[in-house]
Amino acid sequence: YKTEAIASMTMGTYTKIFLQFPQKFWFDTEFALYADSERGRYPVWQSLDKEGFLPGSGIIFVTVTGDYSERIEALSDTEVEEETMGVLRTMYPNITIPEPLDFKFPRWFNDPLYRGSYSNWPPSFVRQHHDNLRANVGRLYFAGEGTSQDYYGYLHGAYFEGRDIAKMVAKCVNGNGCVSLQRYEEVKNTVPY
Repeated sequence: YKTEAIASMTMGTYTKIFLQFPQKFWFDTEFALYADSERGRYPVWQSLDKEGFLPGSGIIFVTVTGDYSERIEALSDTEVEEETMGVLRTMYPNITIPEPLDFKFPRWFNDPLYRGSYSNWPPSFVRQHHDNLRANVGRLYFAGEGTSQDYYGYLHGAYFEGRDIAKMVAKCVNGNGCVSLQRYEEVKNTVPY
């Protein structure tokens, strides 16, 4: 049951590409959208050089997801930097944009410890799969954002799950009863959510 639950889960990839410039030259809002004929090509831009974030930092980032995240992870840093700079220069054709002082982005999809940015329930993943993913195997308990019913894929999901499982383990260690979490030997895709 545990192997099936793990194998049934997929990973989503959400990549933020950070660029730092000597000074801000872009939009004054928090977000800007870029429309391109190629789906997913550097569409969502966010300024960190804004009151309430990191004013004066000269930092802007762009978010790509899914297949486009996987595509850029296959490119060199130089190629990704050239592409993002090309988009910025298209967005601001009347401004001479300098080369960035710094450029960074994580490669979550290619990292063998992660293989993506967050857990993602595929269409065939049902509540019974989730319960099996969360279920303990003997004295081995599982917790993380992927085991959260309400907040899978998010940091606070990992926090809440870790806290809840830690409380269960502490009760067990202190002799106050060990809890076995619900699991299903056979998953049926015909039950309501």
